[in-house]
Amino acid sequence: MAREGRRVIEPNIYTYNILIDCCCRSRHPDLGPAFFGFLLKTGIKADIITFNSLLKCLCDMMQMEEALNMLLYRMPELPDSISYSIIIKSLCDNGRSQCALDLLRMKAKKGADHYPGLVAYNRPI
Repeated sequence: MAREGRRVIEPNIYTYNILIDCCCRSRHPDLGPAFFGFLLKTGIKADIITFNSLLKCLCDMMQMEEALNMLLYRMPELPDSISYSIIIKSLCDNGRSQCALDLLRMKAKKGADHYPGLVAYNRPI
């Protein structure tokens, strides 16, 4: 990133968020988890935008079980409505509408902090 005599600019959370998102958009979702690994090695704390981009990459790679596991158990922050929409869209697109409905029912029982949002509810319909 730096040439002789120039200042070195270290990547930050915004840099990694852009890189992970661009991997999905450029049809190379397999690179998203690699950049996520680099982010973790640098000690930068991932935010909800990072996790949503990573969820999208996992869904694009058809790794639905890994994406569901991340959504339900490994996200340090509460998932937002975008997180649910990503997973539910992918489940429905891959013929797993019943699993999407089960996820919605399970999260609706947990309380107001876990509501997936209107877009997520409309997708299985």
